[in-house]
Amino acid sequence: MKNFFLEKDQLFQQWMAHGFLQPPEGSSKLMEDIGNDNFHILLQNSLFQDIEMNDYGIITHCKMHDLVHDLAQSISKSECFALETDMRVEIPRVRHLALYNNGDRIHTIQEESAKKLRTLFLGSVVPENKLLNFRCLRVMNFCGAHIEELPNSISTLVHLRYLDLSNTKIRVFPESVAKLYNLQTLTALNIWPFVEPPKELRNLISLRHLYVDDNPELQMPLGMGKLTCLQTLPFFNVGQDEGRLIEELGFLKNLRGNLKLCNPEHVGSRDEAHKADLSCKENIYNLKFEWSLLREDNNSDEGVLEGLQPSPYLKGLEISSYAGNKFPSWTMRMAVSMDGDGALLPLNNLVKLKLVNSKRCEQIPMLGQLLLLRELELCRMDNIKCIGESFYGHHWNRLGTNHSGEEPEALFPSLRIIKLCCMPNLEEWMEATDASIVPVFPCLESLEIFCCPQLKSAPSHFACLKELRYNTVNSGGALEKICSKLTTLTELDIKHVS
Repeated sequence: MKNFFLEKDQLFQQWMAHGFLQPPEGSSKLMEDIGNDNFHILLQNSLFQDIEMNDYGIITHCKMHDLVHDLAQSISKSECFALETDMRVEIPRVRHLALYNNGDRIHTIQEESAKKLRTLFLGSVVPENKLLNFRCLRVMNFCGAHIEELPNSISTLVHLRYLDLSNTKIRVFPESVAKLYNLQTLTALNIWPFVEPPKELRNLISLRHLYVDDNPELQMPLGMGKLTCLQTLPFFNVGQDEGRLIEELGFLKNLRGNLKLCNPEHVGSRDEAHKADLSCKENIYNLKFEWSLLREDNNSDEGVLEGLQPSPYLKGLEISSYAGNKFPSWTMRMAVSMDGDGALLPLNNLVKLKLVNSKRCEQIPMLGQLLLLRELELCRMDNIKCIGESFYGHHWNRLGTNHSGEEPEALFPSLRIIKLCCMPNLEEWMEATDASIVPVFPCLESLEIFCCPQLKSAPSHFACLKELRYNTVNSGGALEKICSKLTTLTELDIKHVS
């Protein structure tokens, strides 16, 4: 369709399903990386345009130019056919077929035509007695279809590599899905009520990308560690049974993208957490650790988070409902130790940091030295009384995070957004002691302070601030200090200030 945003990852995965991304003989390059190379060639030659990026500068969507779309449609008209309206036309023998609003027309496809099909986009389920006719399918997309179940005979589609069931009303996966041994991509997003993955998911030995809705109460299928090709796993709920322990993640060497780790309270120690081997998963760029709010025991949180040290290439980090009294050393320094040699590598690729509901911690990590940090959110940290000097990273040389030994050119050199929310005991946000010789917050554009009733003082070094939101603070002293040197403000929102 014209003027339609294509999702880049879906594009790769369907190319891969059709065998278009096979690496040369002897090459260890992943098919996804070959797809990315091809995508950028097409982009540079203007076959794709209007790209959209996520917060980490990674392209997620694009459009095809209208003229390119018309050319592609003309060239492929003998291979592709899409029926978008209720037109009573004969469906030709093609390899790629889309029946968006005409799912009932599937009955009219002759057996010989069905055998030729490699791609099928459909608005309704294929009848069980017809499914055998489609056994050469590589891609089957039911996204948005009015279906509530899949036939058990789907296991006969032995060549199927891509299956999308998103935005359907499917209630349960037939266990026969776990017999699709060539399946590379399984997607089941935006389904309500929540649908669990097949119990024998570990049998899908070719699976590379799994997309299912996040549910912290879900028990992960047993033996996820056997899916050694897996690259996309949006979340992992740590269990207490054999086959659901955190060590399963350690076997998944190729994980990349986003990973949300839920229920790490089920991890017993630092050594056990270390089995996840997160520090070696260099292609995971966004990590979230989320402890349960309902647990009682929190004695091991600090050791567990220490063992969950990420790679130095991390771009996004969120820590939620952590109940330790202090953060472990790598978090406090925002620097990780590699290869056991004691050398520290700063998390200089970090773009976003969010610390939420860590109610027992009394100190904020050292952050001012992070070169690329753009967004910072501190929320519901009940024990924080003061944001002090260490916050600005004054001690980074002594801690060995600056290997050159040079002083920083600025503190928080890239930070654009700060949010301080629901910090009931925060009384003081100190000035940076080096503010007169080193720029502080030179790029900060947005500052939000919400529900920090005890806050009485704040810094004044906000040279570029454009947006200020100041809400539910008992004293105007901090506001007066923040505004004392402002010359760039364009938006001001003040509410509930005593």
